[in-house]
Amino acid sequence: MLEKIRMDIMVRMANRKVAAQRWSDMVGLRIRKILEKVAEMTSCYRAYHSSEFEFQIIGGGDNGSKHVVDLRLHICTFKRWQLSGIPCVHAICAIRSKKAEPAVFCDDYLMPSTYMESYNPIIHPIAGEDDWDQVDYPIAPPPYKKQAAGRPKMKRIKESDEKKQPVPAPIDKSKMPRTYTKMTCQVCFKKGHNMLSCTITKAKKVAAAQQGGEGSSNAPQQTKKHS
Repeated sequence: MLEKIRMDIMVRMANRKVAAQRWSDMVGLRIRKILEKVAEMTSCYRAYHSSEFEFQIIGGGDNGSKHVVDLRLHICTFKRWQLSGIPCVHAICAIRSKKAEPAVFCDDYLMPSTYMESYNPIIHPIAGEDDWDQVDYPIAPPPYKKQAAGRPKMKRIKESDEKKQPVPAPIDKSKMPRTYTKMTCQVCFKKGHNMLSCTITKAKKVAAAQQGGEGSSNAPQQTKKHS
C-alpha cells in the first residue's frame, strides 16, 4: 500500500510540473475562469478616480454600495481580494478603468512561477528488493524492561519538600456537603448532632425499654394444661 501511494504521488507531482510548463497565461486556467466570471458583474459598478491607485467604487441604484480600492496595496474594503488573492468585482472595475490586465493584480502565489516552485522537490524512484544492499548485521529486538511485581503505580513519587495536599472531592450541587456544615437536631434544635444521636432521643429509648421490661415481668405466667 505504501509503495502504491509513493508511486502515485511521484507521478502526480511530475505530471503537474510538466502541465505548468505549458501555461501561456499569467495565471492558471482555473484562476482565469474566476476572473472572467467576476468581470461579468462589473457593469453594475462605476469607478471614480481619487489618485493614480485609489478609487471609489459605487454600485448601481440609489442606495448602491460604496467601497474603496487601492491597487498599489491590493486592498479593497470588501475584503474578498485580501482573502482569496484574486481581485474582486470592485477591484476589477477599478482595473478596467485604468485599462490594465486583472491577472497582473493577482497574488504571487497564484502565478505559474510559484506553482512550479511548489513542485520542484521530487520523489526519487526506488529499486526493487532484488537490488537492495545486503545487511550484514541482524536486526536486534527492542530492549526489554522487566516490570516490578504488583500493580503499576499511577501516581508519581513526590519530593520531600512538596506539600501533600488532599485532592478535593467533586462538588455535587444537588446535595449538601457533609464537610464544614453543622447539623441541626430536629428534637432539641441544637447544632452539632442529629436526632438519632440526641440525648433526649436516647433517654426516651431507655425509658421505653425499661417500661417494656417491667410490663413483661408483671404479666401473669400462663401454665400449660396437660390432657
